[in-house]
Amino acid sequence: MIYNAGWANLKPQESKYSYALAVKAAKLLESGQSLSAVARSLNISRATIRNWRTLNPTLNASFAVFEANKLKTAAHQQHVRKYKEVAEEIVDAARGGVPDPVEAGVKAHQQAEQEVEEVKPMSAEERQQRKIQGFFDSDWGPLIEEQQAQLEAEKKQQEMNLRAGFWCG
Repeated sequence: MIYNAGWANLKPQESKYSYALAVKAAKLLESGQSLSAVARSLNISRATIRNWRTLNPTLNASFAVFEANKLKTAAHQQHVRKYKEVAEEIVDAARGGVPDPVEAGVKAHQQAEQEVEEVKPMSAEERQQRKIQGFFDSDWGPLIEEQQAQLEAEKKQQEMNLRAGFWCG
């Protein structure tokens, strides 16, 4: 029976890095392929490609292009999603028998967007600022009165303790 011997049974792996492979990865990233697709085609992990950025300036520059393409694709997808939602509203209005379904669909979508903007989640910084502002806007009157009463009671107790030690006769 073979037991786990800890780290002794691990063999160091040879690096798969080569300049040619890094340049190939850079070209694939710049062509618009996703990081997963590039890793799959080169038979290496995504983390390995990200680690190679420090070794190869060409690959590092191509990551900037990759990130820009990624943002552009996300913006395009959001744009398409918006028009799909408008189209769904138009279809719903047409099924409802509205005389002008396009106008009704666009108005319904605009109303839905306004409701979403009102419910938009706050960032952590904005949440913290509101919490701090609420703390400072709160009513301090009762708290201050309570603290003053406690302070007076403590002073009175100190004075009584001080007088208790003297005998006046």
